[in-house]
Amino acid sequence: MEGLARFLLRAESVASSKIEGLEAGPRRLLDAEVVLTQG
Repeated sequence: MEGLARFLLRAESVASSKIEGLEAGPRRLLDAEVVLTQG
């Protein structure tokens, strides 16, 4: 359940950023996810 919540939060953040004209590439998102999961 935690994984789904994290995914939905990330999806909402990406959508919000696109609305504001900000974008992060997939590699940057992956790097951020790794940092978050490693603590």
